[in-house]
Amino acid sequence: MHKSRLAGSAVCLLLLIVALWHTGQLFWICDDAFISLRYAQNLVRGEGLVFNVGERVEGYTNFSWTLLAALGMTLGFDAVIWVQVLGAACYAATLLVLSVGTRELRGAHGPAPWLPIAALGLAAHEHAKSFASCGLETALFALLGTAQLVALVHATRPRAFAGAGLLGILATMTRPDGALFYVAGGGLALLGARRSRSWSVLLAYAAPFVLLYLPYFAWKWTYYGDPLPNTFYAKSGGAGWIEQGLLYLRLYFASYYVLLPALLGIPILLWARRGASLAPGWNSGRAPLLLALFGVPYLAFVVWVGGDFMFARFLIPITPVLYLALELFARAMLPARGVLIAAALIALGSALPYRHAGLTATGADGAYGISGIGEERAVYTAEIVERRKLAALRLRELCAGVETRVLIVGSQAILAYYGEFDLAIEGASGLTDRYLARRPLATRGRVGHEKGIFQDPADGMRYLRERGVQFRVLQVTPPTTPPQLQHVDFDRGRLELITYSRELMGVLKSRGNVRCVDLEVQLDRLIAELGSRSREEIRAQYEQLRGYYFDHNDDPRRERAFLDHLHD
Repeated sequence: MHKSRLAGSAVCLLLLIVALWHTGQLFWICDDAFISLRYAQNLVRGEGLVFNVGERVEGYTNFSWTLLAALGMTLGFDAVIWVQVLGAACYAATLLVLSVGTRELRGAHGPAPWLPIAALGLAAHEHAKSFASCGLETALFALLGTAQLVALVHATRPRAFAGAGLLGILATMTRPDGALFYVAGGGLALLGARRSRSWSVLLAYAAPFVLLYLPYFAWKWTYYGDPLPNTFYAKSGGAGWIEQGLLYLRLYFASYYVLLPALLGIPILLWARRGASLAPGWNSGRAPLLLALFGVPYLAFVVWVGGDFMFARFLIPITPVLYLALELFARAMLPARGVLIAAALIALGSALPYRHAGLTATGADGAYGISGIGEERAVYTAEIVERRKLAALRLRELCAGVETRVLIVGSQAILAYYGEFDLAIEGASGLTDRYLARRPLATRGRVGHEKGIFQDPADGMRYLRERGVQFRVLQVTPPTTPPQLQHVDFDRGRLELITYSRELMGVLKSRGNVRCVDLEVQLDRLIAELGSRSREEIRAQYEQLRGYYFDHNDDPRRERAFLDHLHD
């Protein structure tokens, strides 16, 4: 057995090294990460946990991750590198939890060599490594959920249940759906308390909820004015989309087909150990019960919300649980040699997933992926991210000292973070904007992007102009075509004006190589031709110019020219 432990430890060390090396090769940064980074940026500067200074909107769903990002900024680290390394560290920690936490798991058909099968599978899982380095909270959430489950498998005393409860609360503060994990652990604590007729275990498990989560929730509700995050309303407002959610699951399990037996293995294990005690340890009835309590509600949740637009992301947190189910099932059903064969097949199947070509394809209509589900990493190459970063830094330089209000759409949160604009409205889904998020859901489209500014273009434009938004970045490559009336070209891209600001335009023209059509010259030409136009034409032109120009600039002479023709 000593040799078995030594060999297993060597395997653990090797897989950790290889997994981290591969994670480093996959490093990328997701645009959504920059939403949290802008919140952290404002927090570190003393402006509060806000996306736009003076606006308290909870446009993130990863409170603890955002605080960790702010910690890295405070310590002087590059924020992007910090969250990437932190995610990789969380992934490595999950591998350690899976390895160390299953050491006493033994086979039902005689002794079998200790081999961390679940850790081996996760170490080979490409998307687990990919989302570990993308700057999102996914790896931290997976770590906390996995650690909570393993802690509950071994928990005996109230102190151990309190620790497991703390992990569950931290998971909930990392992502709201972590509440599913916390409630699952609460079910075990309640069952144990009823059987032992002692409530100390349940009270210990509930202590982190009372002492940590309730104060956090009270602060959050008071600070933002809403009990639920703005993202809840932006993404669906509670409306389910089961058909899309089933597609999301089907695509994932078709890719990682090696995990399919886990869906069958959990109920078989529950049936096989239905009369077993709930004593601590992997070899009692407690382990399969916990796997079911963690796995089934979470998978049902993913189906209900319609999954996610990023392939695999929503299922990464439950993937370690599925690998644990595979390991438990293999050891319970197979002889020693069969366990080794199963471990090899699990590792090989995880390393060689089926690749859906459609996930990286763009259709004729411009739609990306399969029913809006795509490989996000393929979008954010290092070259594209660097190009957007440089464009944002250049705009920050050009607009310095002038109040700048911008619209950011899909894949442009990076612009808001590096550009440091005074106001940035996230228009792709309304994540950080209370008005956009609470508009009714008209039609289903790309998951999480159905309430954006283009859902109702007329209302969206009215709202943007009401907020004084000046432009959006149309492209971050030097333009090759001449600018049109609402274009401003600079040395790193093109802007599309939403409202015209004399002050901003004057500054842009004075600071850089900026090309644009002179609107005021065009206005004078238009005014000179008003006498030959009908009143209906003049009224239509005036209404267009009022929202675009006159409502935002003090120009009574030109406005009076239009009004005089309308009142004649």
